[in-house]
Amino acid sequence: MPSLKLEKYIWIFLCFLGVVFCSVEISTLGDFSIFIEASKDLSKNENIYSKTYFDGYHYYYSILFAIVLKLFNWVNIDVLKFIWVLLNYLCFIHLLYLLNKYYLSKLNETKHKYLLLIFSFLFCLTFLIQNIHSSQITLFILWCSIYSLKLIYQNKTWLGALILAIGINIKILPIVLLPVLVFNGKIKDVFYVVLFYFILFVFPVFILGFDYFFELIKSWWQLINPLSNKHVLDVEERSFHSLTTFLSVLLVENTHELYILPIKRNILNLDINSLKIFIFLVRITLAISVLIFIKTPYFKDKYIYFKTELSYSFVLLLIPLIFPHQQHYAFVFCLPAAILICYYYLNVKNKPLFFLLIISFLCFNLKLILGEFNDYYEHFKLITYGALILMFLLYYVNSKVNKNRLFVL
Repeated sequence: MPSLKLEKYIWIFLCFLGVVFCSVEISTLGDFSIFIEASKDLSKNENIYSKTYFDGYHYYYSILFAIVLKLFNWVNIDVLKFIWVLLNYLCFIHLLYLLNKYYLSKLNETKHKYLLLIFSFLFCLTFLIQNIHSSQITLFILWCSIYSLKLIYQNKTWLGALILAIGINIKILPIVLLPVLVFNGKIKDVFYVVLFYFILFVFPVFILGFDYFFELIKSWWQLINPLSNKHVLDVEERSFHSLTTFLSVLLVENTHELYILPIKRNILNLDINSLKIFIFLVRITLAISVLIFIKTPYFKDKYIYFKTELSYSFVLLLIPLIFPHQQHYAFVFCLPAAILICYYYLNVKNKPLFFLLIISFLCFNLKLILGEFNDYYEHFKLITYGALILMFLLYYVNSKVNKNRLFVL
């Protein structure tokens, strides 16, 4: 590990930086304003999922989350927003600590330890800034995912399961971790996650009543249903990035986007039904491919250094790819994969792997480095290319990992 004294100063500096940054960002509108307005509408028995806020934006999160926020409606909005964005920033810093702690202990050279720390912070810097600027909840959801896994593999089942259930309840994305936990033999832990999720899911009934609750659930499902036609093309906003958006602009000539450059980017022109089938097949293929990252025999309770991290990094990376309606900031879910690949490179010094990792970094951060060409990055969905590069690097690392004893301890 870096010297304890210097490491302490690093974390203090990052926390101080977060206080300054978050203080500046409370002046922006952000999604937190949508969360607060939706929580206020619960008191009026309004349908928070059919209603739109601030120029047509929907509230996509859980009923329970809105109920919890309603408890703080008496707090000054600026104070509340500062606490909110700072909490999410601190979740990111704790994520860096959780994701790096084990790998740092395995690296022998001090300079490699510092390189890994610097890389970890910079790789998703654009997404960190966008999450704070938009006062989003994605950093907290990723923290729930990673921290719950750490607790579950430390046999702290109840706490780990509760944190993961909270993450799934607020935003359903971490649900993809459950099948991987099952295949890794954590069946009891999954049972507790499902139990806690069910409790959190039905709890609002006792506050809102059955009729209002089921009206909200029906509207919520209509809003997030991945099979709906609006989630096939998934181009309502220029800033959307996922495989649905990526494949739509690649395989359909006219996606009827509001903001589009007069530059050809499609290689085919499929009809909507063919596109829907193709996207479904791609999603299924990627979901099944998770199995190659899981050590056999399946359904056995085990932890295998690096191999287990590979499986969870891969499935977290898939979240912004396979779920529709994903904004830039959702690609912070790629961070565990990027750190893992960087750690692998520091051990094996594979130059082609390093080159591709840098390309992925540029795909993620060109908006921050050279923002004047952002229209082109959005037009060609550059961020999705960065995530796909990381995905194939994970496939490569997984194919090599069993051949090197360093990674099967």
